[in-house]
Amino acid sequence: MGGKNPAFIVIGLLVLIAAMALYLWTVMSENSLLRLESERTRDEGAKLRRARDQLQRQLDESSMVLNDKKHYISEIDDKFLKVSAELEKKVAEVRQCVEEKNKLSADTEKQKNDLKAKEDEQKTLGEEKKKVETLLEEFKKLCGATNATEMLKNLCPKEPEKSPPKVEVN
Repeated sequence: MGGKNPAFIVIGLLVLIAAMALYLWTVMSENSLLRLESERTRDEGAKLRRARDQLQRQLDESSMVLNDKKHYISEIDDKFLKVSAELEKKVAEVRQCVEEKNKLSADTEKQKNDLKAKEDEQKTLGEEKKKVETLLEEFKKLCGATNATEMLKNLCPKEPEKSPPKVEVN
């Protein structure tokens, strides 16, 4: 058996070697594609991690800003409530002042009316006093007396023991 190999074995081995070479070539190309895909995936993973980190920083900053805004709004609300309470207090004071003013105005008006009535009464009394004084002067002239005591004596000469009533003329 020496030197001659059957041809189908050689052809079979050559086909087998060709199939193995084709398989090796396919595996190597897939391996290089997978390596490229792996590198691309690593790069994308790194980009995604950087993007996630950046978004996390932005979220933290936004949270801080939001907390600051909430605190500011809370302070403004507190100030608003204080000012609103003060305003209500001032409004109540103004209402009370208006009521007091109206009461004082009514009292003033009443006092003005009373004063006017008193002035009118005083004027009327003054006129009556002038009339009485005029009548007294006329009576004095008629009686010829110089004072009220003499007039009474002239009018009532029969009652000497009684003292005449005192008449005061204003």
